[in-house]
Amino acid sequence: ARENKYTELKTDKKVDFEPSIEIFGDLYEKLKILDDKEREIVYLVHWDGYNLKEIAEILGVSHANARKKYSRTIKKLKQWGAV
Repeated sequence: ARENKYTELKTDKKVDFEPSIEIFGDLYEKLKILDDKEREIVYLVHWDGYNLKEIAEILGVSHANARKKYSRTIKKLKQWGAV
């Protein structure tokens, strides 16, 4: 099993998410607008390579809940023109 380095996400700690604005430009600005859980899911999927089943376990939610939250977040980013 993969070692879970994000166990602390089940507490009130927040993911330190500060990618370089020069690299990510508009996407960086849009990610800052997302709420903490939305940003966590995007970070865990796209920067750390976790799948949604693993993220559900990390966040203590159902797989369906994690999948829906991720889907809604990506849809929101698309509507904002960030992806």
